[in-house]
Amino acid sequence: MTMASSSFNEGDDAQGNDDYDDTEDQTDEFVNKNKGFEEAENSERLYSKVKSDEEAYTLYNDYAFRQGFGTRKGKRSLRADKTVRQRFFLCSYAGFKNKGGVEPTAYKKTDFRTGCKASIQFDVDKKTGLYIVTKHNMIHNHGRVPVSKRHLIRSHRKVTEEQLAMLSSLTENGVPVAFAVRVLKHQAGGEANLGFLKSDAYDALAGIKKTRLDGFDTKQLLNFFKTRKANEVDFYYDFEVDDEGYLDCFFFRDGRMKIDYDAFGDLLVHDTSYISYE
Repeated sequence: MTMASSSFNEGDDAQGNDDYDDTEDQTDEFVNKNKGFEEAENSERLYSKVKSDEEAYTLYNDYAFRQGFGTRKGKRSLRADKTVRQRFFLCSYAGFKNKGGVEPTAYKKTDFRTGCKASIQFDVDKKTGLYIVTKHNMIHNHGRVPVSKRHLIRSHRKVTEEQLAMLSSLTENGVPVAFAVRVLKHQAGGEANLGFLKSDAYDALAGIKKTRLDGFDTKQLLNFFKTRKANEVDFYYDFEVDDEGYLDCFFFRDGRMKIDYDAFGDLLVHDTSYISYE
């Protein structure tokens, strides 16, 4: 028996249902858009209980992998005290990219969504905080992803901490990212067992560099420069980062400094590595 899905209230939490980046899904060409499927006659997840939003998503996402479809986080419904009342997770083919549910005649990125209604609803117990599955819509208006291609589904791909540490170690020692991915793929016994694609590796490594560059002192300094540049016509700044993404050096100049340099030719250098020599 398939349970009907709950409607989303416009007054619910402002969080949308687009945290899933479907532009990177690699399975669309393998999915039959002309024939849907039903996951099962009866839901094996109905009335399941978990402790958190993360566990709720993992419960549905792991189930979805076995069934052959991807998932996306849907809306949350909040109580007056801002605690979560309901949480929804959707099939990755749910809805449409463009408003109104009508396919556009021209667009830059392919929208593979089909308006699928498959979803799961968790009600959150106010006293215990447990997430309880209360409704599960199991009917899809598209086909399943073949078993041999399910490792390509976006919501089921992830670079683990151990894999990221290995990628970082290899690339920091001069190994190209593509070759580092091939090393891990060989160790895992093939792409299907690796758990991510080369593009995911590039994104994960870029995330590390961004985190390093966003250190508190560095971020505060660059924000200071941006503010001055926005307010002062003669202000100029530039900076460089090293191979690991850390701030290596920076240069700035305001209007008064330019006048002084034109007149005297003096240059003041700040050595940011002086502490290293103590």
